[in-house]
Amino acid sequence: MLTIWQKELSGNAASVSSHLGDGRQVHLALTISEAEYLAITGNVAFVPPLNPPLQPEQAVDATGPQITEANRMHLELKQTFNTYQAVNQALRNLILAAVPPVYVNSLSHGITGFGNVSALTIMTSLWERYGTITQAELAENITRMSAPWNPPQPIKDLFLQLTRGSQFAADGSEPIALSQVLRIGYTLIANTGLFALFIEACREWRKIRDTDKNMAQFQELFTEAEQYRSSLLTTSSQA
Repeated sequence: MLTIWQKELSGNAASVSSHLGDGRQVHLALTISEAEYLAITGNVAFVPPLNPPLQPEQAVDATGPQITEANRMHLELKQTFNTYQAVNQALRNLILAAVPPVYVNSLSHGITGFGNVSALTIMTSLWERYGTITQAELAENITRMSAPWNPPQPIKDLFLQLTRGSQFAADGSEPIALSQVLRIGYTLIANTGLFALFIEACREWRKIRDTDKNMAQFQELFTEAEQYRSSLLTTSSQA
């Protein structure tokens, strides 16, 4: 679950433009560690913007154009700071809405609550306390991956079930071989009781050499088979 939250938060942080850091990772620094950010940017640091003075600083003998430029720069600095703060607050609120209070209450201040707590601080705490995947959880993950799939449940749900299980195992330092993941998926389809409707896809899948099989092929082949099955049901119903 932490991996999912981390990915979703980073996706949200990366959706709001920013010229800070290397200018390409936008607000990603709000959700990942400094070391991770530097690794992505080639050691280009992300420096959090400071809140500029209430009024722009003007030189005593500033000309009209210079005053205009100073005002423009001041406005840009203010907007950059406000955007940074707003994104951080939005990310923090997303976490607090998703995580039961018992896991984060220790970070709350008696007066300001979570007002001065960053999204990264909360995620770092969660990873440090609950980020270690146990053997029992890895076993439960295999069970979840192997849970039956049955139409009319969308086949994309099956693909997601396999992908999440594979990612969870990798996060737990016990990655599952792709061949095993594909075998689980094939078995779940074969066990639906609708094997006859998927028989052509299953036959095509078995023709592919094991060393050439990949998840993209699996999804494409059985998505087409599921679409064909659905069209047969629709035609039959209309008839």
